[in-house]
Amino acid sequence: MTLVSLPFFMALISHLFIITLVYSSLIITLVCSSSYDTCLLSFLYGTCLPSLHLLHLPLHLHLLHLLGSGRPTNVITDDAQESDEDEQFIVEDNTPLQTKSSLTKEPDAEDETEHGGLVKKILETTKELEGAHQTEKTEKTQVETSSMNNIAYQKQRHLVVQKIEKLQESIQTLTKSANPLGKIMDYIQEDLDSMQKELYRWKQENIQHTMALKHEKEITDRTVEPLKLQLKSLDQTINDQMDVIAMVKANVIRNDKRIVSMLHSVAKV
Repeated sequence: MTLVSLPFFMALISHLFIITLVYSSLIITLVCSSSYDTCLLSFLYGTCLPSLHLLHLPLHLHLLHLLGSGRPTNVITDDAQESDEDEQFIVEDNTPLQTKSSLTKEPDAEDETEHGGLVKKILETTKELEGAHQTEKTEKTQVETSSMNNIAYQKQRHLVVQKIEKLQESIQTLTKSANPLGKIMDYIQEDLDSMQKELYRWKQENIQHTMALKHEKEITDRTVEPLKLQLKSLDQTINDQMDVIAMVKANVIRNDKRIVSMLHSVAKV
């Protein structure tokens, strides 16, 4: 609060001081010549130039036009000898002032040059103040953007830290699981050697049993061959007997038919 109020009160005091000087210069203008006005104006703007940004620029230019134009000012005075009672003020004749103004024509040209320089200084000061204000806005925007970027960076960093922690936990779990596996891999060569020996033994045993099975099969075939021939002979005998039985059945059937026919013929007789 102190940092904001102190410049404000300083600016207010400077503003009141400048207004007081301006009104004083206006009063002096009504009394003094234009050359003295120019000197006073130069002193006023040269002394208070750092605080001119507290006033509006059109007011500065208007004061420059009034105080430094080099033209005499009309003064209204009271004339006690005027016969008309309705008129209480008259305008003073401009002829003496115009004559004096013609005598100081050359200094007025220099005053106009000085006034042009003062206006340029005022414009430059105003531009510098506007530039400083824009710079403050830009810096404020940059600070806000930087703070937003910092917040986004902190969020992103928090997410990255969480992912790294999860990755660390996964690596630790994998390491715990890989430690027994590493011990197994240390003894796997010995296990492979024993398994290869056992595999070779089982292969040899398989070959031996295969050869024994083949030998037994040959013996069985030789033993079964006569039986197969005998079985074939018996099958043929069975077929022959079946044919004989079929022929006997046919004869029986024919004899039955003959007997039946003979009985019918006897019955008719």
